[in-house]
Amino acid sequence: MALTENEKKVIEALRKIASRGNDAEVRTTKNGDFKVIEVKKNIVVG
Repeated sequence: MALTENEKKVIEALRKIASRGNDAEVRTTKNGDFKVIEVKKNIVVG
């Protein structure tokens, strides 16, 4: 099974986000494509 162009972009985005040390979420759009959301967590107290 070959990767689609969208799936290749998702993998590249995940690698970039992980290299910065942040977390990522992968969600599907209404048309079935994937989107990547970068999650940045900030320490508020402590």
